[in-house]
Amino acid sequence: AKEAERIEQVKQNRHAQKLNDILFVLTTATALFAPVQFLAGVYGMNFAIDGDPTIPELKLEYGYLYFWAIVIIYIFGSGTLAVRLFRKLRIQQEAAHLLRNRQNTFSTLAGE
Repeated sequence: AKEAERIEQVKQNRHAQKLNDILFVLTTATALFAPVQFLAGVYGMNFAIDGDPTIPELKLEYGYLYFWAIVIIYIFGSGTLAVRLFRKLRIQQEAAHLLRNRQNTFSTLAGE
């Protein structure tokens, strides 16, 4: 009976970990693309009075190029940060899992 409970617990833990991983990916994607979506929405509006642009960036010859360069740099930087954070969190989770397994093994060997 204890072995069946342990197997069920392992299955539940794996399912919870997969769900956490999926949610992390979705949250990261939202965090990466929401600011870019906002900027694209703002710059997609018509900012002109009598044909003269009202946003200084639109008056520059390469204004849109600068905009997209900033967006690409932002996505690359945020993505790199997210991947590093994910790896760090994964390592911490694995270390905590190993520690729990050791404690369970020692308590089992001790006859608790």
